[in-house]
Amino acid sequence: MQLFYQLLFVTTLFFHDADPSSIRVTIQGIANTSGYIQIGLYNQEELFLKKTFRAKKVSVDQFSIEEYFEAIPEGNYAISIFHDENGNGKLDSNLFRIPKEPYGFSNNPSTTFGPPDFDGASFVHKAKKTTWIKIQLK
Repeated sequence: MQLFYQLLFVTTLFFHDADPSSIRVTIQGIANTSGYIQIGLYNQEELFLKKTFRAKKVSVDQFSIEEYFEAIPEGNYAISIFHDENGNGKLDSNLFRIPKEPYGFSNNPSTTFGPPDFDGASFVHKAKKTTWIKIQLK
């Protein structure tokens, strides 16, 4: 019987997800392991790409990364990401303001004519649920 409880405990640890009101972000398409991944979570349309609700700076040690934002209230959110390959803390761009470093947004919207608006990148997060977002770097 003791073995049963030990297995149950180990299984619970193995399959435990993050906080039940979290946003899980999977970043794919990382081309190299230099620098950092900068992740911005936005909760207001008027602050999108200006001021984050929450932010993370993640070391790059693999070509796909998974991060969590925990204890997130129900609402509409958008995520922006860029791979700060040279570690200077900003998204480098050329003279025409076209990014020179990889970037991405929630919903993987088209960025042919510039960054998306909040509606193009936003998603609904429900209380007591984990919302899974996959972002492909461009």
